[in-house]
Amino acid sequence: MEKSCQSAAVFAVAILFAATVFCSAAEQPDTSINTPPNIAIEADGAKSLTEEELGAFRWLEKKNGEKAVALRQALRQLREKDAGKSRQEQINLALKWLETEDYEKAGSLRVLRERDPALFEMKLQEVIEAEVQKTLKQHKQEILRMMIFWTIGGLGLFLFGMMLMSEGLKRTAGHKLKKILESVTSTPFKAFLVGTGVTAIIQASGATTVMAIGLVNAGMLTLRQAIGVIIGSNVGTTVTAWLVSIAGAMDITLYSLPAVGLGFLLQIGGRTRKIKGIGEVMLGFGILFLGIGFLKDAFAPLQESPRVHELFVTLGNKPLLAILVGIVATILLQSSSAFIGIVQLLAMQGAFGVNWETALNVSIPFILGSNIGTTIIAQIAAIQANRNSKRAAWAHTMFNVVGSVIAYPFAYFGWFSAFVQIVTPWELGPATIASEIAVAHTMFNVVNSGIFLLLIGLLEKLVVLLVPRKPSEIAMTPVVLEKHLLNTPEIALDQTKREIVRMAKTAQKAFRQSIEGIMENDRKKLESVKEIEDFIDSLQYEITSYLSALSSRPLADEISVRLPVLLHAVNDLERVGDHAVNIVEIAGRKVEQKLTFSDSAMAEAEQLRKEVNQMFDKVIAALEHDEINAAKSALTNEANLNRMQIEFRRSHVGRMSTGNCSAETGLIFIDLVDNAEKIGDHLTNIAQAVIGGLQWEGIKPKKISGLEPDIAKPTF
Repeated sequence: MEKSCQSAAVFAVAILFAATVFCSAAEQPDTSINTPPNIAIEADGAKSLTEEELGAFRWLEKKNGEKAVALRQALRQLREKDAGKSRQEQINLALKWLETEDYEKAGSLRVLRERDPALFEMKLQEVIEAEVQKTLKQHKQEILRMMIFWTIGGLGLFLFGMMLMSEGLKRTAGHKLKKILESVTSTPFKAFLVGTGVTAIIQASGATTVMAIGLVNAGMLTLRQAIGVIIGSNVGTTVTAWLVSIAGAMDITLYSLPAVGLGFLLQIGGRTRKIKGIGEVMLGFGILFLGIGFLKDAFAPLQESPRVHELFVTLGNKPLLAILVGIVATILLQSSSAFIGIVQLLAMQGAFGVNWETALNVSIPFILGSNIGTTIIAQIAAIQANRNSKRAAWAHTMFNVVGSVIAYPFAYFGWFSAFVQIVTPWELGPATIASEIAVAHTMFNVVNSGIFLLLIGLLEKLVVLLVPRKPSEIAMTPVVLEKHLLNTPEIALDQTKREIVRMAKTAQKAFRQSIEGIMENDRKKLESVKEIEDFIDSLQYEITSYLSALSSRPLADEISVRLPVLLHAVNDLERVGDHAVNIVEIAGRKVEQKLTFSDSAMAEAEQLRKEVNQMFDKVIAALEHDEINAAKSALTNEANLNRMQIEFRRSHVGRMSTGNCSAETGLIFIDLVDNAEKIGDHLTNIAQAVIGGLQWEGIKPKKISGLEPDIAKPTF
């Protein structure tokens, strides 16, 4: 729901922005319609026609060539007042056209021509000029419509392409990037380099920031390491501005289309996750540049609009207002890269005027505002996170806000743009303005990063003071799967069991949130399940990888036979998380269709909730303390769930037949019962494993080696 509202807000703002700017453009004389004039509609050397009228005739020529030629020549002859055969021929052509439009008026003008030639010419000129004004109005409406539609469509393609590129890169290399974040952040400078590199690769500073906050939340990164990563992410995100400047200087549409086609084929035809991810990256790359092409075409007419120039120059003369615009636009777009790309394209197409130094000055406050606006992503990610994660989010906010405050006087007095021109080897002009903006964006983030890397200790202390720890809060304990314990298999296995217990408790929380969400129509509980399931996937990968590494060590027989059983327990818990997500999906249908369970169905759902929760408690106790009696007791719960599945299905069919429950509600309830029963099946597998001493019955103890995780890597 929040994402839908956000998307609606983005496009509402896009429409409002486009309408405001483009309406200003449409009120100005427009001589450019993105097509060269035909030979018939060439420049008017005698200046009897205005540039605005010539533009209208060029546009009309595409619609009706004969009409355009006849009206243009007749109007020119009438205004020049030159006598001669050619003049009369042009007037005759205009009358011939008028006969096709309004036969009676043409007839009355012919009569008037015989009686009073001077009055006839005046009336004919009025008719032609009225037609020209009508044509001008249609021309402006078409240009306005084209600019608005292309802006909205181009922006949608641009954002969608960025999302596909980011998701594809995270899909193909997400886990490796996460491992890099975990292992190569021992110093703030290394963390900064890692944050820069990861963001440059996945093209999403928000994703890197969220990843860092997640690792802090899991206890895998310290606050200082996370701050270094976040500072680096601000430098890495400048790569997008350079891509836009390169794309703006060439006809990228021609090259983007093959990328779209090939990327789509790889995505749907790829046999492996990696190939599909590469296809998604190529598809996103092509769509992103296709969007840039549409935005360039949409902004092209703004070059001829003095009012648009005045609007942006006014913003440039009021930097605080421009910063505010940048903040709001970036918050709504949820992407500083997208907003800065739009600023680059506007400047490139002349929307800021053709005084390119002024255009650069106008752009810089937008950059500062965009860097402040992007911090909202980190703040949203930290809402439900722990105290250290909130501190990391505030460090991101302080970094950008304080940096913008420092840069503001330089932007206000024009020193910022002057220094940009000094460090760039090329001459400022229409072909280089986008690159100059990219340099300004990069310079701001690099200098800001240099300052805060030196002051990272102070920044850490400030955010600790800003977000103090509450007495009731308990610090997040780190993951206990230490690599150095692999050489002590007994301890390593014990640590693995602790993480499996942690995974089981997390899976129980996912189930509890999902079933309570569907019963109470609680969107917050339902939305939290996907995040919990992502964490379960992460635990599954970490535990399975750890067990795989452990299997390659020399192991005693009593340890080696337990590894496959533990692996299957982990997979069972992961499947429990999947079923919790299934419940969320059917709950979504229930909420969207505004369906309600009957009192009998609610009572049965409550029985399911209690039974599965009891089974969870027993299985967790059995795993944690090797309680075989608890595991055996859990099998009783499984028998109850099997019985409930049969009875509740039968009773619900009865309610549907008597009209107490609709067919739609019935299908949802039956899906809920089935998913709860399947969760019981997976918990039964774990209980039986505990009863068997974490060994499969009948298995001959032997050494296991080369055990591979039977899962896909989680994405981050």
